[in-house]
Amino acid sequence: KFARFLTFISPNCNALDFFSRANQSESLTVEKLALERAKRGGEIYNMAITRILEERKKSFKRKEWFSKLIVQEYEPQLVGAKINISKEETDRDSACCGAGNLDVGAEESLKETEGHCAWNARELATRNAADRLGRSLRNSSVLLSVALLQLKTMRQNLQIGFENAEQDQLIAKKKKKKKRRRRKVHCKTAQLKQDLREKSGNLRRFNEELLQAKGETINLNPKSKDLQQDSNEVEVATSKLKAAKLLHAWNPKAFELLAKHLPAPPRGDALGAFGVNILGSEGLRGTP
Repeated sequence: KFARFLTFISPNCNALDFFSRANQSESLTVEKLALERAKRGGEIYNMAITRILEERKKSFKRKEWFSKLIVQEYEPQLVGAKINISKEETDRDSACCGAGNLDVGAEESLKETEGHCAWNARELATRNAADRLGRSLRNSSVLLSVALLQLKTMRQNLQIGFENAEQDQLIAKKKKKKKRRRRKVHCKTAQLKQDLREKSGNLRRFNEELLQAKGETINLNPKSKDLQQDSNEVEVATSKLKAAKLLHAWNPKAFELLAKHLPAPPRGDALGAFGVNILGSEGLRGTP
């Protein structure tokens, strides 16, 4: 793990190279070896700090980008987590500062002790810093995954709400159409009822007029019979009048013929009786 950490921090550095330098010739003094190890440890420490700062900047940028996407509804839930992250970052900074102090103390102790003890202190400091960095990254990844899940659930809820709104809108449109149809049907039925009432009133009037006409015809039947009798009587009277007119026209001619045939006029009584008999016989002939 330590070798992987060294390769992660500096790709040119290798564990074998590092330990080979530690096991160089014993001709070098302990102070030179301690100084070289201190310099190398300082370089590694500085490189680790720079990498940590870069990762922190990237993580901050990612957090800011994702925080813009999180809805205000879920912001209170993430406040505590952000506070914890800030606490961990401050702890990490303090640990780094402590590691720096340890580094200074290690440089002083290297002059008096062996190199491997000082290197163990630096190694522990770098490992602690790396572990804290990994923890912060894990926490940030967990928070981001939680935020992503919350966004997914919120998106699903929004989709469900949108679908429900569309269904409600369709139902409202259908209800409006039904209301319009009902209003039209109601208006048509009202018009038909009014027309039916008017027609029923007209029909009643026609029935009343028809009954009146029937009553008048019933009353006119005896009158028609009387008129028929009167017309028959009038015809009889007219025929009698015609016969009387013919008789009246024929009598003067008969008198003229008699006057021609008779040389002397008869006496008044005989002539009167003869005229009466002629008139009576002609009258009987003329009567039907």
